[in-house]
Amino acid sequence: SAMFLGTMVVRYGYVAPFSMLIMLVGIVILIGGWRLLLVCWFPIFLLIFAIPLPKLSYFYATLPLRKMVTLLSTGALNLLPDVQATPQGTVIEYIRGSTSGTLNVEEACSGMRLLMAFLAMGAIMAYLMREKPVWHRLALLGLCVPIAIFCNFIRVTITSVLHVYGYKSLAMGGAHAALGLAMMVVALSLFYLANWALSKMVAEGTESDEPAGGQP
Repeated sequence: SAMFLGTMVVRYGYVAPFSMLIMLVGIVILIGGWRLLLVCWFPIFLLIFAIPLPKLSYFYATLPLRKMVTLLSTGALNLLPDVQATPQGTVIEYIRGSTSGTLNVEEACSGMRLLMAFLAMGAIMAYLMREKPVWHRLALLGLCVPIAIFCNFIRVTITSVLHVYGYKSLAMGGAHAALGLAMMVVALSLFYLANWALSKMVAEGTESDEPAGGQP
């Protein structure tokens, strides 16, 4: 509560919701003690992913992701016929035939929101897969980052292609939001594919460790 009240004096938005988590931990301990906290710690931990970063921190955190997706999408655009694209920071300059234009990769297109959502989902999956080895669950959690970056690259590239070819109405509004939801389906599919591959590796490794003929 002292942290929360302190934010009224020092205006720093991240501390206020974070202090609510600490207060929630204290309430759980007060009601049921440390045993109840051992049961409830994971749902409380997941609330961290729901806390938005401060605006300045969010800008600097998303800037490398925006530059990365700009470079990748520019490379993909250059593979198209009659299209020349050049990255300029977080802006893609393109020329197609007699038309030219620029595409600005905004903060909302950085993939940070998709990354945070997928990290939360990966943490849930890793927590529920208790029958899996620890390294298996940590590997799945680590794969959430490249999968989220790849899905965001696909989303930005499709949006850029629609703009370049004059279908701007399909790259905005509800169609753009639907594309973002579709990327969650792609991300889930890749996640389950990675889980299957890791499980297959574990199964093959267990079989190879068994002596021939099944004799000890």
